[in-house]
Amino acid sequence: AEKLKLPVTCKSVKVKDFARKEKLSVEEAARNLRYDFFLKVAKENCAPKIALGHNRDDQAETVLMRFLRGSGISGLRGIPAKRPLEDCLIIRPLIEIKRKQIMHFLSVKDIPYRCDSSNLKNLYFRNRIRNELIPYLEKSFNPNIKEMLVNFAENVSEDFDFLQKAAQSRFRAARKTCGGAEVAVNLKKFFTLHKALQKLGARLAIKELKGDVRRIDYRHWKELEDLLGKRPLNSIVDLPGGISAVKKSGNLVFYKRGLK
Repeated sequence: AEKLKLPVTCKSVKVKDFARKEKLSVEEAARNLRYDFFLKVAKENCAPKIALGHNRDDQAETVLMRFLRGSGISGLRGIPAKRPLEDCLIIRPLIEIKRKQIMHFLSVKDIPYRCDSSNLKNLYFRNRIRNELIPYLEKSFNPNIKEMLVNFAENVSEDFDFLQKAAQSRFRAARKTCGGAEVAVNLKKFFTLHKALQKLGARLAIKELKGDVRRIDYRHWKELEDLLGKRPLNSIVDLPGGISAVKKSGNLVFYKRGLK
């Protein structure tokens, strides 16, 4: 950066303290703090894009990690090559490049790099997948397991895009116009949707309020199913990220807790 006369911004944060305060895992807390920092620096420098260094190996690890955590079709798409983050666009120019190709390039060009020593410690779920599970699968089951995982994610992504577009179209017909603190869904129209589109419609409502659907998993969808099918009117389900859903007469209302 010094040779290229590029500005560098660094920040040190107490991740464990933030994790305890927000009741998050250390991994998720670190991720949230990183992205907050990236967005802040991008805005300060009027940068429209944020480039991250995820590679093809990271993609394989992510898909396997999400599978083991019970992710649905959305999570099994893996890491997107680009996605919006508020007014910026996150891009991942190395997502199709294997880690060993990157290391070879650095060696040939004699480019120094820094290795995060925490990546070598099997204290975190992703590290155990990278350092233990994937090598075991490569040795004992399939030497091309990483490529299979990446190809699987690409196939799932295509299927998800189709379903997402269908859900957006059908969900607009079921959604009622509400204020910024809540989204109401007409249950008569909602129940005409295929269950796959119902799930995606619920995710769209949550994303509209929360900005994302992180930490929303299959368990939460089953709670919503139970709410709609078995529980009386005015019953409530609390979801991650400060979002709740209440069963009303003819409507399912998603809202931000504390603002209703």
